[in-house]
Amino acid sequence: MGKVRERHANWEIVCRRKGDKPGDVCAAVQSVEAADKKDFRITVYFQQFKDGQRLLRVYTPRGLLLPPGVGLKIDDKDRGHAPFLKCEKHVDACYAHIQVDDQLLDRLKSGTSAIFIVFENEEKGLGVPVTLTGFADAVRALDRR
Repeated sequence: MGKVRERHANWEIVCRRKGDKPGDVCAAVQSVEAADKKDFRITVYFQQFKDGQRLLRVYTPRGLLLPPGVGLKIDDKDRGHAPFLKCEKHVDACYAHIQVDDQLLDRLKSGTSAIFIVFENEEKGLGVPVTLTGFADAVRALDRR
């Protein structure tokens, strides 16, 4: 996982060493338990890369319906969905990547809440709210690294 270097409201800046390369890899991270399902937790990583690419990586427990992927709403406005890319046994989780363009980044920075939506089966979706309070400060902290 890495070491927590800073906290910005519910977002943490987590850094870890990447192999034997100099410098750390850092991300803004928030882990949230679903309100109506206490044993269900998602973890959201926001990462910026040197090539300018920005990515939200959403980790969910295994055992979900994979084809719908992960849906995203910001302040109750639908922002689309991203397919699951892989389920990993060693972390007992599946993950999806959401490419973050300038418009989405601005929405995340100015929004108050995001809801990540997954499906347990064809009929039952589960929305997990993630607060965006502190997200803009966390992104600024990543920019300084």
